[in-house]
Amino acid sequence: MCTELRKIPGVGERAERRLAELGYTTIASLRGQDPEELYNRDCLLEGGPVDRRQLYVYRCAVYFANTEHPEPEKLKWWNWKDQPEPVSFIPAVQKSQLRTISELADAIWHEHYRGILSDEQIDYMVCNFQSFEAMCGQMRTEGYQYFLIRLEETDVGYMAVKVEEDRIFLSKLYLSQPARGHGLASRAIAYIEEMCRKNALKGIWLTVNRYNEGSIAVYEHLGFRRAYETKTDIGGGFFMDDYIMEKEIS
Repeated sequence: MCTELRKIPGVGERAERRLAELGYTTIASLRGQDPEELYNRDCLLEGGPVDRRQLYVYRCAVYFANTEHPEPEKLKWWNWKDQPEPVSFIPAVQKSQLRTISELADAIWHEHYRGILSDEQIDYMVCNFQSFEAMCGQMRTEGYQYFLIRLEETDVGYMAVKVEEDRIFLSKLYLSQPARGHGLASRAIAYIEEMCRKNALKGIWLTVNRYNEGSIAVYEHLGFRRAYETKTDIGGGFFMDDYIMEKEIS
């Protein structure tokens, strides 16, 4: 198959074939179409997620079809990438910020760990490790730094790090449920990687519950590897059964 769609910059054999399957074989047929809808229908045909770069091609194609004199820079499909959402990592240095984090922790832990840990263990860990008092102690005597993760004007999560001799320990990285799946974890890791480079550190390490499959998959996608397993007595008759995961920074 070779149609006039090939005249559109960025439209190759795969995009042309899939557009034809969606019912579009001419440039005129793309006028007024919604690229997001094209991409969603593409995913349905595929039976699962399609490489998001295909969405960028569709955005470029619809722009080309709708515009009599298109701008050259807008005919490059990579210029139609998703714009990163405005996210900031705010050092928690005020008591009010730590209280906000403790409230986030209470809500996130009870939602995220239900089914992985018992309610009793979740309550114990939040009280002993993520309460306002516990975090103040960690910062005062153990060298931890806490950060609020803010998306636009909303606090959606937090993280805690500790700078060690040659690497950073990522103690906590938690996002509220609606904030997941938007690339914020990737942005957070990139932020910590930059901390490593500025301080000439070699890498990042963290612990993750061995049964927390979703988080393990995210960290592996972000370049972490499972180094070894560990079981830690955290008091109260409770244990943490974790993987140690590591990522080297070049």
